[in-house]
Amino acid sequence: MDGATRAETKPAETKINANSSTQVSTIELRPPAAPVGPAAPVGPAAPVANSANGSAASLPLEKLSGANHANWEFRDRKTLLYALVGNDFGPDPESRLDEIREYKKNESKFLIDALALKPTDRVIDLGSGFGFIARVTAPLVDRLWCLDISNEFLDCARQELREFPNVEFHQMDFADLRFLAGKGITKGYANAVFIHFNFFDITLYLQQLFAILEPGGLFVFGMSDTDSLDIHSDRYFGVVLDKYKENRRSPVLMHWNSAKAVCRAAERIGFRATNAYSGGGSAMILLEKPEHQLAPGQAPPQELTKAFCHWRNNTAALIQQARNLCARFPLDRDARYLLAETLRGAGMDDLAAAEYHSLSQNCPANERQRVEQSITQCHADRGYFPEVLVRRLSTAEYAAGRNTEVWRDYAWREIQRGREIVRMLRQVTSLRGKRVLDVGSGYGGMLIAMAEQGASVTGIEIDPERARTGQLRLKELQMEVPYFEGDICEQGIAERLGQFDVVICQDVLEHVMDPKSVIDSLCRMMKPGGVIYIQIPNKWGIDQLMKDHHYALTGITALSRPQAIEYWQLATGEAAEHYGVGYERGEKFYFSAFARNGVQLNPVDRYNSSEHVLWYAQPVSEMCTRLEKPVYPGLRPALEKKIRRRMTKIAQLYAHASQQIIELQASPDLATAACDAVVRRLCIGLWRFIGRKQPATDENLGTH
Repeated sequence: MDGATRAETKPAETKINANSSTQVSTIELRPPAAPVGPAAPVGPAAPVANSANGSAASLPLEKLSGANHANWEFRDRKTLLYALVGNDFGPDPESRLDEIREYKKNESKFLIDALALKPTDRVIDLGSGFGFIARVTAPLVDRLWCLDISNEFLDCARQELREFPNVEFHQMDFADLRFLAGKGITKGYANAVFIHFNFFDITLYLQQLFAILEPGGLFVFGMSDTDSLDIHSDRYFGVVLDKYKENRRSPVLMHWNSAKAVCRAAERIGFRATNAYSGGGSAMILLEKPEHQLAPGQAPPQELTKAFCHWRNNTAALIQQARNLCARFPLDRDARYLLAETLRGAGMDDLAAAEYHSLSQNCPANERQRVEQSITQCHADRGYFPEVLVRRLSTAEYAAGRNTEVWRDYAWREIQRGREIVRMLRQVTSLRGKRVLDVGSGYGGMLIAMAEQGASVTGIEIDPERARTGQLRLKELQMEVPYFEGDICEQGIAERLGQFDVVICQDVLEHVMDPKSVIDSLCRMMKPGGVIYIQIPNKWGIDQLMKDHHYALTGITALSRPQAIEYWQLATGEAAEHYGVGYERGEKFYFSAFARNGVQLNPVDRYNSSEHVLWYAQPVSEMCTRLEKPVYPGLRPALEKKIRRRMTKIAQLYAHASQQIIELQASPDLATAACDAVVRRLCIGLWRFIGRKQPATDENLGTH
């Protein structure tokens, strides 16, 4: 129908609330003009609910013979187009396609203004028809899904939109939008679609839309409105009433509903609903899915995240300052106390305990109580270790074998390690109420740390014994946390567990044989916009080369996996299948593998000062001294040579880079970048990354 028979509008004005970044489109109505056919000059678009495809209800029966009305299938393009625009463009609307496109372009202005479309938006066109509206919106957005129950309409839309690579097409079932879950849909519209729905139909669609829209997402649709209907003067009501008497079940019939009742239903579902236009039997409804709603007295997550960043940055600076003092004055007990207490204040009780243990050596009698009391306080989290786990840590691999003290200490520190990861994640996202997946959960320390934050956390572990012990531990602590034994790469795992707001993978990737497949699986488990924390060893780091974190063998990380197994068997006498390290990779590999899945990794730690570089001067010197001795008794000469070559190369690179940094002091930005690169690539033994998944632009729902 011609929008002028309902109401005319001036172009929508965009107003910005001074206290909000949200744009709100306001419509200025003018008195209805005399009916004007689409062939007349086209003026500003009116918000049109009952557009011309409402005329399908009045199509002659001979045009509908043999048609599949339920799916809007009419078996030829001409009848299909006639069903879309009715009589408004004459008996042969296909000869007037340019006029129809212009009319639809004008009609789309209200939708575009109401939604405030942006280039980053991912949009659905629900009931896209021929794609005339999509032709206008596609260039304005990142991604557009054309959805329709009619395959014939979709075929026409593909032709109409073939020049737009960012458009996808999907033949949907009635009121089923589940295939769009996790696609990052921010906005959507339905033009002259809801006019064919009864109240039940509308409710079903609103429920689906609420489920798939991102928080803050918008959806606008037109409907036939009983609240403003005059049954005597309405252009369609009488015609549809006659057709209703002939066939009450025809899906092409128009239906009138109360806009007020529809808005109330939308609000009960969870939307904020606004009747953006009402008059002459039509209404345009704008829905907004709220951002996270705060409970009374709850702080805004953004403010909390900012405060966490400020706190951690300050504590990190204090810790670094204390460490620098200890490095310059290693015999000064006050400097060492300062470091220990700063670590405790930062929540790093495990590291603080190590400092206090150091202070307990040759401790003056009057200070002993202070040190012992501090050590006890640092070990307060031992209450998280019930008897089932304590027994485990005194048996099996923790009672015999190589590097057992390191492994046991690693297990005892898991609560502290989990809390440190929490502190890092809280700088980029809130955790309360978020779905969190911990991959490689072991004895459940990370699960405990996350559950304490109010997160809805799930664990998965491939090792049956560790999973069983972790499950028993959680049960004894009376914590309700789903914890599964399984492989993150097994078929159907993503479907079974779903997608998560946060994924954690600490000290796992270095143990797998196919890290790329694991990374692919991790990324599939992330929601668009989701966050991932990755922790992996740097095989070229100085402390890893001096004594690797798994077996405390000098230089083993410089070797290929078969060579490392040979070295390990020499040192332990164990069978090759018991070697627990997979394929460790370089930093660039991990950046690339995650980027292919739409996840951009960023280092948690930055080393922007020359002091960070100088901190490793002593370890480099110790590594050079270590090269004066045999690497390991009986090690094959070729392997010894390879290890020596790598360690020598790292020392040379460190010396060369240090000299360059001195020369770059006149260029602070270059010097900062150089310091960070040197420390991260050559010195530290552990990489920590946080990444965020962007909505993928190359995902294809499939064409039908």
